[in-house]
Amino acid sequence: MDDRSLYNQSVKRYTLNTDRLTASYEYLYKASSDTLAFEVPATEQSAYVTVPLKPLLDAVNRSKTTKFMIRYGDHLYSVGLDDIDMNGLATSLIADSKNISLVFRLEKVPAGTFSPFEQKLKTMGMQSVTSLMDVRVTAIVSSNYSNAKALSVPGEYTVRTTSSLNNAQTSAARLDLSYYDAAYLPTKVSTVGSYTIIRARTEGNQVLGTFISTRAFSDMSKHWSNSIVAELSAKTIIDSSYGTTFSPEKKITRAEFAVMLSRGLGLLGDRETAQRFRDVQPSTQTGDYIGAAAKAGIITGNTDGSFRPNDNITREQMAIMMIRAMEYTKHPITLSGTSASTLARFKDKSKIQNQSAEFVAKAVQSGIILGMTTSEFQPQGNATRAQAAVMLHRMLKQTDYL
Repeated sequence: MDDRSLYNQSVKRYTLNTDRLTASYEYLYKASSDTLAFEVPATEQSAYVTVPLKPLLDAVNRSKTTKFMIRYGDHLYSVGLDDIDMNGLATSLIADSKNISLVFRLEKVPAGTFSPFEQKLKTMGMQSVTSLMDVRVTAIVSSNYSNAKALSVPGEYTVRTTSSLNNAQTSAARLDLSYYDAAYLPTKVSTVGSYTIIRARTEGNQVLGTFISTRAFSDMSKHWSNSIVAELSAKTIIDSSYGTTFSPEKKITRAEFAVMLSRGLGLLGDRETAQRFRDVQPSTQTGDYIGAAAKAGIITGNTDGSFRPNDNITREQMAIMMIRAMEYTKHPITLSGTSASTLARFKDKSKIQNQSAEFVAKAVQSGIILGMTTSEFQPQGNATRAQAAVMLHRMLKQTDYL
């Protein structure tokens, strides 16, 4: 059926048949396969696909690993059906699942739509690799497209290109139009034959793109952490607020580290949660990312309702945040012994607060945070920006977010 797209282009809307979809998932289940893909011709202006909910609900009830995928030219978008709260969706829409459909939309953003934004990215040393893509998932009742409910669903976006790319300089990012920023999406880059494959984790509905960056700090060329800081800045995990110098030996604050960590995990800013801290400035990008880390359970703040964003972060506090971040990514660390045995080699272990000992032990065992020397951890010592970047890089590598 012909329709108008998100950007007012003439597009074709595909509607999948309930019986065929049911039969397809039943066949895949018997074949011990879990992913059903629907292909939209690359000649279309967008992929616009309506999928009845009931067959998806039946499929995920048979197997929690079931996925649905849209293939559109060189682009793929997939969701794990278990990540969609289908029963909750039926309740919120006050409708039977038989009358609900999910609508998947992938549309190449017309050239010039975000020209001022793209110009800003160029000043940051970022160049687009593939076209910007608007990705959305919504739910409708009884084909009422004008009253669609936006869904915030974890997904995976994949695009292939024949361009030869430097992995450390390449990433996917979403357009944060509130702050005219490109926000990192956890990205893996690989090569298959003559293609470079860029695969990114997504959350919710967003405009995203793939970029290569030549951004560099003027004070890093001879610093020991240069390659890691360069990679994190190229992928916008270290954001543009640092300007042209990174000051690697400067102590990093609690706010700076919370922002860097949130960006590395691809978290969406959360203004509402940030308001729980009385000393976090609301309606700012820093505040939004502190809120995101709090919502993810990575930071809790202090008993007096403060976060103390401008305090230098301690190594003990960093260990807690890193281990909570690993738990958030579903990569928890299990100690091979006790906290005491893991920390026994540090003569200053008594300076580690009791409630923090397990977190510090896990960070040490995983190799994310090392001792300052073989016998000193310095839990109340402060980390430099360079040290924080290296620790974050290790954690993101271990969780497959980088």
